[in-house]
Amino acid sequence: MAAEQKVSRTELKEQELKLLFEVYKNDPKLFLRPTFIEDAKTLADFGIYIPEKDTFPFGVIKFVPQDFIVEEVSESGEVFTIKKENWLSSETVLSEGSTLYATLVKCGLSTLQAAAEIATHFSCSPEQIRYAGLKDRDAITAQRLSFRQISLKQLKTLNSPHLFLKDVASGKGALEKGKLKGNQFTIFLRTEKTFIESGRGAVFINQLAKVREKGFYNYFYLQRFGTPRLIAHYLGMDLVHGYYRKALETFICFPSPNEIPYFKNIRKELRKNFGNWSQMLAVMESFPLILGNELKVVRYLEQKPEDFAGALLQIQDQAGMWVGAFSSWLFNQKVASYLKKGEEPPQSLPLFLDTANSGSVYKELMRELRVSVNDFRNLRKLPFIQAPKRPLVTRELVMIDKAEIADAGIVLKFFLPKGEYATTFLSHLFNLISDRPPIEIDQTIVDTKAALGDGSNAETLEYFAPVIHPKSANYFEELLKEEGQ
Repeated sequence: MAAEQKVSRTELKEQELKLLFEVYKNDPKLFLRPTFIEDAKTLADFGIYIPEKDTFPFGVIKFVPQDFIVEEVSESGEVFTIKKENWLSSETVLSEGSTLYATLVKCGLSTLQAAAEIATHFSCSPEQIRYAGLKDRDAITAQRLSFRQISLKQLKTLNSPHLFLKDVASGKGALEKGKLKGNQFTIFLRTEKTFIESGRGAVFINQLAKVREKGFYNYFYLQRFGTPRLIAHYLGMDLVHGYYRKALETFICFPSPNEIPYFKNIRKELRKNFGNWSQMLAVMESFPLILGNELKVVRYLEQKPEDFAGALLQIQDQAGMWVGAFSSWLFNQKVASYLKKGEEPPQSLPLFLDTANSGSVYKELMRELRVSVNDFRNLRKLPFIQAPKRPLVTRELVMIDKAEIADAGIVLKFFLPKGEYATTFLSHLFNLISDRPPIEIDQTIVDTKAALGDGSNAETLEYFAPVIHPKSANYFEELLKEEGQ
């Protein structure tokens, strides 16, 4: 086990890609992914309804990570930037306290993945690494981290093409989840080459004016439902019902339509062997990153075959998000129910898990889903599930700092309070596409901040260059060319 912990995420990823490449050479069709356009029909499955959505232009987001920049804003208003300055290096000197604080700048990893990689590198408990909020994977993001009982000397040994640390300071305590003001976004949306000529530009300008004045409907967006599989709300409903085994079987074995055929086939094989934990491990162990959480569950069940609640404790963050996704799904549907009737929703609504206030709000939806207040007791075996402390506003204002129409698309700089989704705001302006573009776009690589006159991030982009790949790229085809095929 100790030897496994020494293997870096980069090395594990290389091992996975090498295996997948050999499969690809024999059957490329196993790696085809369907185009996913976040239009009115698609969003309806997640309870999202936006008036006039069918008239919106297409907008490609995250074509490359630097198209989507997220910078955390502390409660005091300090912005933690992605700029490569005050970088932690071997020369950094600091008087060490009980806690070290640093700004994490990352690319191609979620916050959870980055924290796990750092914990593995230091062979420490994940609890020693704390953060205030979660940041996107397919983006370049900056956020503050706290490190308890980890020395400056240890921090200096951290080396990954996906992340770096800067602005290191010593102090006391630790960061707490939710203790931030919000996030500053700098986003480049790539539009169709006919954007202006087709009249779609006028639609965008009119819609932007509406959103500037009145805000946008505060839906939970797709990442809340577990991209790319998008089944987290169903798993959460199973946990509320107390169907722990069913939830885990679906999590491990369900072949989502949004996955590539290769992994659909793996999940079908796992379903055939569900309960034969050793056989399942034999199928899964070649993918310690892609199937990391699934492996944690199955390894636990191999030791305690009937303890499904205990297995959920092995993936607390994941399972907590499932229940949150179910609650979010109900909130979305409730907001949409008002808009479909031409009514404005109440200023705020309680979330489903707020048992003292939610019963009357969601009673019709609960009846349809056969969920009762008594089902909440099924969550008592999952102590990591926390009830929300306040209702959620149904319409959110956005502080738009800059909006520029460029040759290849739209550049926006804006601020959102904590807990709000940039993609929810953007979905009120565009039919978003976050996968390989099915439309003709300008693929020019843009220094997004420089395009707004906010200075260049060339050094940061240069650092992350080895892990930056445009959505149009086919990684395996590039490897085939290198092999001379």
